[in-house]
Amino acid sequence: MSYTLNLSSAWAKLKRGKTHIDSLKIEIEKVYANGSPITLRREYEPKNRAIVIRIESVVDIPDHWSLVVGDAVHNIRCALDHLAWQLALRHFDGIEPTNRAVIKSIHFPVVIEESKWRDSVHNQWMDGADANKLKRFQPFNLGPQSRAKGVRHPFEIFCGFDGIDNIDKHRSIHLTYIAPRLKSFASESVYTFHECYPVDGSVEIGMSGFPTNPGDEVARVSVVPSGPDPDVDFETCLAGYVAMGERWDVIKALDAFADGTEQVLRLF
Repeated sequence: MSYTLNLSSAWAKLKRGKTHIDSLKIEIEKVYANGSPITLRREYEPKNRAIVIRIESVVDIPDHWSLVVGDAVHNIRCALDHLAWQLALRHFDGIEPTNRAVIKSIHFPVVIEESKWRDSVHNQWMDGADANKLKRFQPFNLGPQSRAKGVRHPFEIFCGFDGIDNIDKHRSIHLTYIAPRLKSFASESVYTFHECYPVDGSVEIGMSGFPTNPGDEVARVSVVPSGPDPDVDFETCLAGYVAMGERWDVIKALDAFADGTEQVLRLF
């Protein structure tokens, strides 16, 4: 009689991880309810003969948000590993392994290079049909073109060897922070200059780098002053979002990890 998978614990872990994500969403929405988490200031800087847009303030991120992220990631990762354990039990006809080396090697596989998939240590403790179901969810399916553009698979980000879960458990807490999403400015043709006039090619919008701290420069307009208070009217907006790691939108990334995990569980 073949072993019947019991994924109740895997689903419970996933549900718990989603609960953490939902609580974080609520807290982040409260921050956004007060407007953009990044405010700007505009002022004339005589030394540079330019009207400069700088970050005025960035909303403080509660310290416990990083802990919530770690708890969410770990629970979702556990859901995948609980599945792997059940697949191993099916491989062993329902008899739990006692060899410590075998037990330690039973994890959900996360393989970045397709050439290493067949010989992955995690695959040897599941049936071939089960391994084939998991193959489509592996990071190597992204392909070289996506990787060249900097795209990374959620499973790779969160539960790969150097993924967020392993680092959070063994090394350090992944900090959340405010990152700029986009810069929006009015068309240059509608700028209105006061007590100054522009220099040819004067407008520099979207400075190099990623401004995130008070005082960081966002844009500048070089001018020749014609009065004591040079200024220029144009709308500025620097939207912010809660990020982690390599500037990943924390909610979008967590949702992608949870959704991918749910898709895997539903295969079984």
